[in-house]
Amino acid sequence: VLLLGLGAVSGTNPGLLLTPIPFDSVRSAVTGDAYVTDDTVNVATGNVFYARSRIVCSTLSVPMYGKIEVLSIDPDARSVTFRYLVDNNCGYLGLEPGFPRN
Repeated sequence: VLLLGLGAVSGTNPGLLLTPIPFDSVRSAVTGDAYVTDDTVNVATGNVFYARSRIVCSTLSVPMYGKIEVLSIDPDARSVTFRYLVDNNCGYLGLEPGFPRN
């Protein structure tokens, strides 16, 4: 279980959105209000999520987007191992390695 509720400084709250699409097949971020922003999110090994930050690109007033895959969960160590990819380019939604196209 991951806890969200990290309020936004302005406009957009950070959040996660579960998807059935495999990690390597997620090519573009999802925008809109479907992200879980203020509640716990149950996670299981193999889950893939879209991720959205709070507004960090102040000149464009947009968040950054990424994708996360849960690789393993160790309840004894209280740890989650995951892989992720984030598009650090303000205003771009591409979630593939390399230079963004959109």
